[in-house]
Amino acid sequence: DKDAVYPRFEFNTEVYTAGGFVEVESLSPLQKVAPNEFIEYAETWKLEKV
Repeated sequence: DKDAVYPRFEFNTEVYTAGGFVEVESLSPLQKVAPNEFIEYAETWKLEKV
């Protein structure tokens, strides 16, 4: 969605590296959630040897 607003710098993914480790975080767009309401954000990851 080109109009989506994300929490950091308008990106939907953050990547951190340190030494031999890499962390990848995906971010959903910011959304208002009413009391007793919820939002689900599902992901599927696949690891491959490179």
